[in-house]
Amino acid sequence: MKIINMDNKQKRFGDKLRKQRESLGLSVQHVFEQTRVPIQYIHAFENEDFEVLANNPNVRAFIYSYCQYINIDPRPYYDFYLEWLRHQRTLNESRKTTSLNISNGNMELPLWLEPLITWGIVCAVLVLSWLAYSFFTRPIREDPSLKVNAGSVEAPVVHFDEDF
Repeated sequence: MKIINMDNKQKRFGDKLRKQRESLGLSVQHVFEQTRVPIQYIHAFENEDFEVLANNPNVRAFIYSYCQYINIDPRPYYDFYLEWLRHQRTLNESRKTTSLNISNGNMELPLWLEPLITWGIVCAVLVLSWLAYSFFTRPIREDPSLKVNAGSVEAPVVHFDEDF
């Protein structure tokens, strides 16, 4: 597995963005006014502070708008953002334990166990509902006094007199 040095790439990508913007003589405020990319996002792109961007679904559009405005191909920057995001997710997942840790009194369950327990409860409720329905409706179904007896007697035919 290849370990990526995020700090080394961060400096390179952030510095390129800042240097290109400054070489065009553009201020952060001017870029904001032209692209509507929030100022804190522009600073985050240039400082590689992706924590600010992590929960925004529009990051791709902001990166593309900013990079295209300063005449830089946005794809490597977005790819770098996705790489950082994957790196953060793997760090977060590695912090979560996948085994039971009962030694210190804290019990941490595997990640797959919670949905399994939920589906088990749903299935148990369904089975118990079916059993209860069967148990309570069986005496009613078997009671002969509640059954409709169709006889062979025909209903009398009623003719209405026409009094018009």
